[in-house]
Amino acid sequence: MLLSAAVVTAGFVLGAINGGTLHSLVRTRGRFAPVAAGALVVLGVTRLGLLADAGAVLAIALIVLVAVALANLHLPGTGVLAVGIGANAVPVLLHGGTPVDPRALHAVGLGSDLAQQQVLTPTQHLAGPDTIWVLLGSAVPVPVVEVVVSFGDLIVAAGLMALVAHAMAQPVRAGIPVRQILEDGPFTIDLTDAPAPTERPAGGSGSAEAGTVPACRPVPSSRSASD
Repeated sequence: MLLSAAVVTAGFVLGAINGGTLHSLVRTRGRFAPVAAGALVVLGVTRLGLLADAGAVLAIALIVLVAVALANLHLPGTGVLAVGIGANAVPVLLHGGTPVDPRALHAVGLGSDLAQQQVLTPTQHLAGPDTIWVLLGSAVPVPVVEVVVSFGDLIVAAGLMALVAHAMAQPVRAGIPVRQILEDGPFTIDLTDAPAPTERPAGGSGSAEAGTVPACRPVPSSRSASD
């Protein structure tokens, strides 16, 4: 949680340095945002131990997040997010959860069995000799906050910072919203200050002078021409 807050804060700082604003961040629109929000809620629920098969649900939520990130490749940072989330999904698909390296737990002062039981979530387990690709699990110790993260988490952090910083730096287009125009009702164009057209001299020839309106001649229809 602290790591996520630090990443978002760093994105805010980078965006502010580049002249970005929170207003631009709020106006950023991504595709399938409600789907991503639902998947994030599911990720939080899997950590509470309320689901019978939390590993399978976690895998599905991660795959959905990868798909949403790929659908928003027009936003900088989403490609990096897709790579990081995909890296986290691989060990979950292989082992039904995220393996945690015991050596990394010792490095942050969580070497005792009681501490490990308090730290590990229902979707995490200690890596053993049969664990495939331990490096894709939680194997990176962060002693400052006493947590162990994965390389995928670090990649996701980089993508999230880039996304927030870019979204804040986007220019806000000025203009009148369509809804405001419709609420204001019909409008007219004021031509009171427009110059009055001058009459063309009778029998004159040549091009019309500046500010004059050329005479309009009726065009005979095909029926009258045939008559």
